Amino acid sequence: IRLAEEHADDIDLILSDVVMPEMNGRDLVNSIRSVCPDVGILFMSGHTANVIELDDIMGGEVNFLQKPFTTPALKAKVREVLNKEPSRELH
Repeated sequence: IRLAEEHADDIDLILSDVVMPEMNGRDLVNSIRSVCPDVGILFMSGHTANVIELDDIMGGEVNFLQKPFTTPALKAKVREVLNKEPSRELH
């Protein structure tokens, strides 16, 4: 979050796990979007249940990559997210 505040104009994409030790991915993204409103978001997780929960929270508008993933899969998904229109704040 601090880095986003310091480099807001330089960030095009956030790649975040859904579940983290001190903060979940949705909260992280909302904090970053307060300074980088148009940043692309790509969530990842090794747990399918996390995708279902994100879909419920976000109305099915989540960019998601299931772990484990290959480098070509990551590259393709990053390109897909970067080519999308900026999305709204996550609620």
